[in-house]
Amino acid sequence: MGIPSAVSVGPRNSYGEIPVITSSQVGLPGIITAPRGGVVVGPDQFNGHRIQLDDRLLSTPAVHSGAQLTDVVGIMDYSFSNFKLNVTQAVTIASNALIREAATIAAGHIGVASYNVENLGGDASTARIQTIAAQINNTLGAPNIISLQEVQDNNGATHNGTIASDITLGRLAAALNAQTGSTYQFVTVDPINLADGGQPGGNIRQASSTTRHASACRQNLWAAHWTPSAPPPAPAAPCS
Repeated sequence: MGIPSAVSVGPRNSYGEIPVITSSQVGLPGIITAPRGGVVVGPDQFNGHRIQLDDRLLSTPAVHSGAQLTDVVGIMDYSFSNFKLNVTQAVTIASNALIREAATIAAGHIGVASYNVENLGGDASTARIQTIAAQINNTLGAPNIISLQEVQDNNGATHNGTIASDITLGRLAAALNAQTGSTYQFVTVDPINLADGGQPGGNIRQASSTTRHASACRQNLWAAHWTPSAPPPAPAAPCS
């Protein structure tokens, strides 16, 4: 079957799937379209008209949400609770205009951000460390205070009793400092081995990274990283 014109309602995922609706369905009564191209679930509307383009037979193009696609031809399929169109010819991208947002921190303001490093351990590749640092620098605007989640210990998922994360955080701080020209430092509380969930052996925890401009409160950030398995250190004096 073929779809002469379609709109992606989400980006292509890691499985090569692109959720789409036909262009003629955009704006119809009862269909709620988000500003960035997605479709929104509403009363009695679960978007049953949405299908997924699948790369089972032919690769799908890398597109963002809201991309305009033409010449969509393939074989209908159904799996994992989704109707899918296994494309059999190259999909034409008419437009793919959505641009990733990047934060800008105005002069005289302090930037605060949160970032999930997704099980980043001290044994991570240099390329991954540099990529995370580049996203914090370029996409998040090099915030003065950043809270990290899922920081693993120094040897990642290796289970040998290691709980410290100074190597993990030190490598990321070095990459950040080199890219931003700033001085990031970290505060964290090491958990008790295997007591806080996450990938076995990884001992994930939170950490806060601050630049020198926000360092007045650095020692008081311990409270954000307390875990039930580890008693927090004594707090520092109040921020001035």
